[in-house]
Amino acid sequence: MTSLYKNVYIRFAKNFNVYDGDSIRCDLDEGDSRWEIGRALRLYGVDTPELKPLWKPHYETDGERTPETTAARDFEKAAGREARDRVKELIDAATGMILVQTIKLPGRTVRDKYGRTLARIFIPIGEVWVDVAETLIAEGHARPYAGGRKTKWTILRDLEQPNPDPATLPMMTKAA
Repeated sequence: MTSLYKNVYIRFAKNFNVYDGDSIRCDLDEGDSRWEIGRALRLYGVDTPELKPLWKPHYETDGERTPETTAARDFEKAAGREARDRVKELIDAATGMILVQTIKLPGRTVRDKYGRTLARIFIPIGEVWVDVAETLIAEGHARPYAGGRKTKWTILRDLEQPNPDPATLPMMTKAA
């Protein structure tokens, strides 16, 4: 995957603070014993449900709040909590230093419209490196996202469905 991107930087990270499934803050290793504290990251390539979804996407055509639109919004909030909690689980399962790959796509800025750095997060669990974005998609906590306007959130999985054990995920093996 690295060959697809220009200006890719891979750094160690620690002290993660997960806001939601795709918004994270962490300390990044800048080298020479320097750490950038509290860098805001936007998990690249995925969209997760919002913890505080806007009402507008859930309105019916007349723009009124109905029991159905309220239920859809409540579902998105619950799914957002599950996505956030899954990212926390994966980070807590790390058996070594976590890697953050910041991404600069050709012709685009390195940050999103909210100032968060676009990044992928790789977590060592046993003998494998787990890609957080791919794991969220595979488990139904997220959908692929390449920027632009987001569509109405759709149900990907049943709420409170058990997550697989991170050690059993078929992910990249560590390079020799």
